[in-house]
Amino acid sequence: MGTLLLELTPFAIGLAVSPATIAVTIMFLTSDRPVGNALAFAGGFGAVYAALSVIVLVVVGAASEPLISQTAKAVITIAVGLLLLALGIKSGRSPQSNTGLLSRAEHTSPRKAFTLGLVVAVVNWNVPLYLGGLATITASGADVGATIAGALLLLLGAEAGLLVPVLWYVLWPRGASRGLARVKTWFGRHEKKVVFGVLVVFGVVFVVKGIAGL
Repeated sequence: MGTLLLELTPFAIGLAVSPATIAVTIMFLTSDRPVGNALAFAGGFGAVYAALSVIVLVVVGAASEPLISQTAKAVITIAVGLLLLALGIKSGRSPQSNTGLLSRAEHTSPRKAFTLGLVVAVVNWNVPLYLGGLATITASGADVGATIAGALLLLLGAEAGLLVPVLWYVLWPRGASRGLARVKTWFGRHEKKVVFGVLVVFGVVFVVKGIAGL
């Protein structure tokens, strides 16, 4: 189990560092219904990845041997890295993005926040990263316990960037409100650079990781 979790750690970290989703969460926390909207958004976001994990757990549990080879896993990891690099280059060449998510997040309800979480989870670049992590699980041949632990680690990674700001807000609301407002302003000015940097760094990491596994 330890080896599998160690292999999945880079995927979990990459999933946690998702600038756009963190920014939307921060926007919810500076809205009129901060905790309810932020938790609803995190719930919708996590539901998509939880569903993917359940599918993998069922398929892996029904298989008598690893579903993909180590070579296939390495190729998938390289593909994920190249996709992240391509997205990073694209974001670097495009003008400062304005998806409208932040403005929509300021004026919404928990129900709409949950729906927005579902949508963002599907269109976010976390999807190929999450699938790469699931591919690592399917190639490991691990037992059911290790497979469940690996899937939970990926889900925790996907949710960490959303839940940590909420936890900060709940434990220290006054200080968090001021800090999150500053972060929101800073991110609004530097969104393009942050997204570019995160995508390129993790793209390189996964390309190197995949090549090492060939």
